[in-house]
Amino acid sequence: MGDAEKTGIERRALIKGAAVVGGAVWAVPVVQTLDMPVAAAVSPNRPVLPGSSGALFTNAAAVAGVALNPWTCSPLTAGDVRCLDHTPETSDGCSHVFVNSNPSDHTQLVLCIAVGWKLQQGRARCPDGSCTMPTPFIPVGSVCNEQWLFSCGGGNFNHVEVLVVPDV
Repeated sequence: MGDAEKTGIERRALIKGAAVVGGAVWAVPVVQTLDMPVAAAVSPNRPVLPGSSGALFTNAAAVAGVALNPWTCSPLTAGDVRCLDHTPETSDGCSHVFVNSNPSDHTQLVLCIAVGWKLQQGRARCPDGSCTMPTPFIPVGSVCNEQWLFSCGGGNFNHVEVLVVPDV
């Protein structure tokens, strides 16, 4: 009498059942990964963009539509990157990028990229955790090489990451 006759289970059915069980066990971590908070899902392994300088623009959140603090620039480090595909080679981007709009307006931010530099990557991080790309802003009588408008569709936001590279 064969094993299948003794147990009533064929080898093929046994393997198929094990695969289903194995798949169910594997599916649990995948579902948990999708539900991770945004901050925990950040990859520390983004590649460095050669020749890039990083800048991080932030402000204190607005309360009832009134801005508490203006936009300010600080160095963008690899640990600060949440929205970009790369990390900066250096964190001195604030010397090449500056605010060229109302610094107390938390619904939009226009950045001027200095002559000799260009924006390689930039994103606004919205309150819901999404990241939006900037749109070109036409300079009028400006000393800027480029200008970019960052926003989250009209609502307040307080986080913009930029990587600039030499314009050669």
